[in-house]
Order: sequence, then C-alpha cells, then structure tokens
Amino acid sequence: KIQQRINLRPRKILGFKQPDVIFKEQLQYAQSECCSY
Repeated sequence: KIQQRINLRPRKILGFKQPDVIFKEQLQYAQSECCSY
C-alpha cells in the first residue's frame, strides 16, 4: 500500500509525472525495440 502511494505521487524531477507512468512507458519502449523484426 505504501509502495503504491509513493509510485503514484507526481515528481518534480520527472516533469510532474508519476514514477509508475514513467516505468510503464520505458517498459513499453524496451519491448517494442527488442521484439520488432
């Protein structure tokens, strides 16, 4: 529960985006890069 609260709080250093959103964006990008042939 605490981890979820931390990851869903916007961060100034991330341009006021949530760390969880940034992680999901990066994960999606990595998957599209590695598996596109």
